[in-house]
Amino acid sequence: MLTDEVGATQQAQVLGDSRPGDREGVGDLTGDVVQAALPWQAKVSVLLYLIASLNIFVGAFNLLPLLPLDGGHLAVVIYERIRAWFNRLRGRPDPGLVDIQRLVPLSLLVFAVLVGFGTLLIAADIFNPVHIPV
Repeated sequence: MLTDEVGATQQAQVLGDSRPGDREGVGDLTGDVVQAALPWQAKVSVLLYLIASLNIFVGAFNLLPLLPLDGGHLAVVIYERIRAWFNRLRGRPDPGLVDIQRLVPLSLLVFAVLVGFGTLLIAADIFNPVHIPV
């Protein structure tokens, strides 16, 4: 049955050397699925599941409330609406839109932190990889 085959593939992924969190993990897992003695329908379904999982992760990461990402723009819009609502309660006029130009340094700082953490994690993974005993 297809669910048993997918479960077995996921169990091999957890117990084996192939880890999707690793830089070669997704490629190794994809190669293992393609080389497995499974019907082509099972291979396609597992590969689509893997692609969908990666796509969901990228979408969730994009919703983080950091300004270079879409979640940061949503946070600015929510802040503008809350500020307008408080001013409307107090009988004041709507203060208008937030000046995005003033938020550019914050956006650059967040971008630099993300690039710095990414570089640090890649360097740590190359020079001192984590070995998980099984």
